[in-house]
Amino acid sequence: MGANIQSLFAIASALVSLPPTDYFKTWTASLLAVNARAFVTFSGGPMGLRTVFITPLVPILACWTAAVSFRLASLDYSQSKVPQACQLKNKLSQAEFESVMSTVAAAWNQGNARNAASCFTEDAIYSAPPAQGHSGRKALYEYFGGDHGRPQPMHMRWHHLIFDPVQQIGVGEYTFEYQIQTHGIVIVRISHGLIGNWREYEQESSLPWKQFVGSNDF
Repeated sequence: MGANIQSLFAIASALVSLPPTDYFKTWTASLLAVNARAFVTFSGGPMGLRTVFITPLVPILACWTAAVSFRLASLDYSQSKVPQACQLKNKLSQAEFESVMSTVAAAWNQGNARNAASCFTEDAIYSAPPAQGHSGRKALYEYFGGDHGRPQPMHMRWHHLIFDPVQQIGVGEYTFEYQIQTHGIVIVRISHGLIGNWREYEQESSLPWKQFVGSNDF
């Protein structure tokens, strides 16, 4: 019986690394194999037959619950909380830079502080001079709305995104709405695929973008 329990724990440990499509199929097959071995070992009579189906039940349920909980938690973190565009990388291309900046804008528009903050490094600096700004991903997560979101919706729209892949420095021209409307420009430095520095300058205006820039629109 000790070997049977060890087998169950080994199965549970191995399952957490499987792709989701193979997870429950492999688990079911493994349980059948373990129960078959228990049947061969303990089917020596009526009492032995009863042991086959009752004794393995507790470790089976315990291992199944632990493995499923661990697997679902792992999937939630890796797939739901970290946007595909905001992953650690050596360097970004122009297209990848645009994806990161678009992910930040989309997260703000959706009120998703976690996705927005995940596009910044752990020690990121975010400022709008001459204000002091915010330092660190955790502080940015709270600034972007935290667990409960901001009291009012935000809306961010990019007009231009330009990126220098050699220096890993980019610029974005935008319109942002939160309580008031501002038009502005931000310069960012990318570090290992994420935003390490964000410095923005903006002007409050109720005018639409095209009227705001006037004849110098391009």
